[in-house]
Amino acid sequence: MGDRAGLPGFLSAAPLVQLEGLMMDREYLEKIRRREPLADILKDYGAAYYITVEPNEWRPGECRAVREPAQAGDRSPTSNGIICDPPEAVFHDADVFLDVFQARSVH
Repeated sequence: MGDRAGLPGFLSAAPLVQLEGLMMDREYLEKIRRREPLADILKDYGAAYYITVEPNEWRPGECRAVREPAQAGDRSPTSNGIICDPPEAVFHDADVFLDVFQARSVH
């Protein structure tokens, strides 16, 4: 897992769903091409958590737009969602915040 998700994946007993970078399977790629909502994709794969890497700390009452793959270009298909719930956990590195959300927080 890239983009700072490696350690949570190593420590977790549950499998991770990779949403960006390498595509995990053809069905997932098709879902993104159809621009299915991120909440639906997380539910389809039985994801319990959604992890983001952000440059700014989460602020109470804030809603954040998210998209996967996060690093896709403007012309690339993406899956989008909104998160308004606070993260379950936050890991702060020198220049970023890794926020862990309940997958059901993505709408």
